[in-house]
Amino acid sequence: MQSVWDSLIALDVEVLILINSKATHPFFDFFFPKVTDLHKQVSFIFPVILLFFYLFQKTYSLKKGSLLFFGLILNLAVTDFTGSQWIKTNVGRLRPADAKVSPLIVRSPFGGKSFISNHAANTMAFANYCGYFLPQTKIVTLLISMIIAYSRVYNGVHYPGDVLGGMVWGLFISLTFIHFARRFILEKGKRES
Repeated sequence: MQSVWDSLIALDVEVLILINSKATHPFFDFFFPKVTDLHKQVSFIFPVILLFFYLFQKTYSLKKGSLLFFGLILNLAVTDFTGSQWIKTNVGRLRPADAKVSPLIVRSPFGGKSFISNHAANTMAFANYCGYFLPQTKIVTLLISMIIAYSRVYNGVHYPGDVLGGMVWGLFISLTFIHFARRFILEKGKRES
């Protein structure tokens, strides 16, 4: 008799195969490998950094905007580091290709362990933090986070559970940074005014 854990693992593999090998389309075969690693393209990331630095400055004062933007960078650094160095190392789950999942189509490069998806964690941490302090960006950042998270499964480099775990971790870290940023940047600033 299968345990609950074994059933969840089997479901994770089944959903991966459905998304990666069955529910496919030539457009998505082109699109998802292109968007999955946009954050590694200088031509994409540099304008995004400038845009969000500007939005924080426009929405808040120069000092508060700069501190909130620094909080965003720190939020992403902590999310990425804890995901890749702490969680992945301790969980040690093999990537679908390394675990010989079949049928599997690998559409983008990968390395390291599988759980959690740092792409999902980082984009969720970014979307939640920015969506809170810059509400005008909430829909776009959340949509981008969802697209990139889905791309990891479609491209065959993560299980759906890796992506879900990454999103939860990114949400948790970003909520922690939101709490401290509100307390020490926004509320402290009001008391000092």
